[in-house]
Amino acid sequence: MRVPLRWLREYVDIELEPEQLADALTMSGTKVESIDRVGGGLKHVTSGRVVSVAPHPNSSRLLVAVLDVGPRQAQRRVVTAATNVAEDCIVPVVTAGGSLVDGEEIGEVEFEGVKSEGMLLSARELGISDDGSGILLLPDSVKPGDDIVESLGLRDDVLELEITPNRPDCLCMVGVARELAAITRKALRMPMAGCPEVIQPAQDMIKVVIEAPDLCYRYCAKVIRRVCSGQSPIWMQARLAAAGVRPISAVVDVTNYVMLELNQPLHAFDYDKVAQHTIVVRRARAGERLVTLDGSERDLSSDMLMIADPERALAVAGVMGGLASEITETTETVLLESACFARQSVWRTSRTLKLRTEASSRFEKGLDPLGAPPALDRAASLLAQMEAG
Repeated sequence: MRVPLRWLREYVDIELEPEQLADALTMSGTKVESIDRVGGGLKHVTSGRVVSVAPHPNSSRLLVAVLDVGPRQAQRRVVTAATNVAEDCIVPVVTAGGSLVDGEEIGEVEFEGVKSEGMLLSARELGISDDGSGILLLPDSVKPGDDIVESLGLRDDVLELEITPNRPDCLCMVGVARELAAITRKALRMPMAGCPEVIQPAQDMIKVVIEAPDLCYRYCAKVIRRVCSGQSPIWMQARLAAAGVRPISAVVDVTNYVMLELNQPLHAFDYDKVAQHTIVVRRARAGERLVTLDGSERDLSSDMLMIADPERALAVAGVMGGLASEITETTETVLLESACFARQSVWRTSRTLKLRTEASSRFEKGLDPLGAPPALDRAASLLAQMEAG
C-alpha cells in the first residue's frame, strides 16, 4: 500500500517528519517498508501562458512558442514538436537550468537555428501518468509563473506499507489516517460525501435483483448523467500516480480514488449497454463465458458470482468488469456500482480465473457491507464537483 503524505494530511494533522511517522506506524504494527520521494527531480518547473505559436522557420515538424512565465520574468521562447499547443493555453514549462522528474537536466538548445530556452512538458515528464502524446494543458485557474510542482502536489513523500492479513482496514487512506490519529491522539477528518439526486431517483432508472444473497450482502447503484469522458483534474491524477495507480479518465479515476480512499471498490458500467436497465446479481450459468476488460475470454463456472443483465453477464463480481459494458469516450450515462461480496467467493473466483485485481485483493479480505453506500455517495459527489457528470 502506497500512502502519499500530502493526501494523508487531508484526514489527519501530521506534525511528524516522514521518518518519525514511519517509525510510529511500524511500532504500532503497520510496517513501513520504505519512503519514496516522488517528484524530487523536478526543478525550475513553472506555468506559462502561450502568447504566440508560429511554425518553425526551418522545420515543418516543429513549432516556436513564446511564453509569459510571470510578471517578473522575461518571456521565454520554446521550440516544441507538440501539436496541441495553442495561443492563450496554460502549459507547464521547465526553464533552462531545471530538470525533469527523472532528474534529466534541461538547458538552452538550438533546434534548426532557433534557440529554445526551456521545454514544454507532458504528463509523463511530470511523473503524473504515462501519457506523453502531447503537452499537459493546465486549468485556467493556474496563473503564469505559478509553482505547479507545489500547487499540484507533484513532489511528495510516499510511505510503502506492508499490510498484514489481519489489517485490511489499512488498505486505504482513511484507514491509515485512523491508525495515525490513534497513535498521535489527533482528530480524524472523514471525507465529505453526499450528492442530492436531481430530475428523478435512481430507483426509477435502474432495477437491481439479487438472486444470490448468500454471496452478495449489499448492492448499491447510482445513475450519473451527462458524463464527461475527459481527464480527471491534475491533482487527482497526481495522487493516483503517487499511489501507484495509472490515471485513465474522469469516471474510472474517481472509482479508483474512492477505492484507495475508503477501501471500497466501485465499478462503472455504461448505462445504455445494460439490457432493460436491470442488474441481476447471480451465479454463472453452465458454459457461460465473458470477455473481461483485459481482453481475455473467461470460462465461467456455476460457483462464480456474476453481475449481469437479463440477457448476458456484465462483470465477474468483485474481480473485473466485462469489455461489452466498459466506459468509453461515447458513454453519456454511467451506472455506478458499490457492493459487498462474500470474501470466499471472490477469493475462489480470482484464483480459478488466475485474475487478481486491486478490487479482488480487498474483497477477499472481507469488507464491511455498511461501507458501500457512503463510498457511492463520495464518488457521486466527486464527479459532481469535477463537473464530470
